[in-house]
Order: sequence, then C-alpha cells, then structure tokens
Amino acid sequence: MPRPIVIASVSPKHDTFPLIVASGEFAVSVLAGDQVAAGQYFSYPGHKFKYSVEEFLDVYPSTELPVVRDAIAWLRCEVFDTKDMSDHRLFFARVVAVEPGRLKEPPLLYSSRLGWRIAGDKAREPGT
Repeated sequence: MPRPIVIASVSPKHDTFPLIVASGEFAVSVLAGDQVAAGQYFSYPGHKFKYSVEEFLDVYPSTELPVVRDAIAWLRCEVFDTKDMSDHRLFFARVVAVEPGRLKEPPLLYSSRLGWRIAGDKAREPGT
C-alpha cells in the first residue's frame, strides 16, 4: 500500500525551514481543539525555537524532531521532492510513521477567513 503524502508550505524566513532542508524530514502535529495557543504560537514566522515555550514542545519518539505536546497524533514525514514558490517552498513528503496521542479529541482548524475553531463547530452563528 502506498504511503500517504503530506505537502508542507514553509517560508524560508521560518526557523523550521533550514531544519527541514538539512534533515530531509519533519513531523506534523495534529492539534486538538483546546490547543489554540500552541497553534497560534508556532504559526508565526518570527518565533525562534530557542525562545519557544517549552511547555508546548515534545520530541517525536526515536528522533530529534520537535512536536507539539498532547496533540491528537504526530506524523513523521520524509521529504522526497520540493518546489520553490514565490515566497515559500513546498516540501512533498511521505508519512513514514504515525504516533497516536489524544485520538478522541476533535481537531483544531484554521482558515484565514474564519480563524481558529474546533472541527464540527459552526464558524459563526446564523446572521452574523
């Protein structure tokens, strides 16, 4: 069975960019609905991992890959191709391992139009 593929769009300005380029791998943390603070913190390019909030971080088992603590699940991904865009690089990666976390929690969603919310919740009340 073919392995699932993840596409990550990363700005060269983000601290994770040189780490992914150097290692050829990254981990994805599937955040739970109660992890808005972690999602917001790590989504902005100005944050440096050396100044990161340690209570948010953990390490993917048997690696040095940083992951968000208490997530729903974590995916270990190996890059097999890249494509440069105008201000980002797309990293195409195969999922090579999955670690379960809080699998029963609803996931956190984000969209630039609707913001952060828990999957299944209405983005806004009718008429708003």
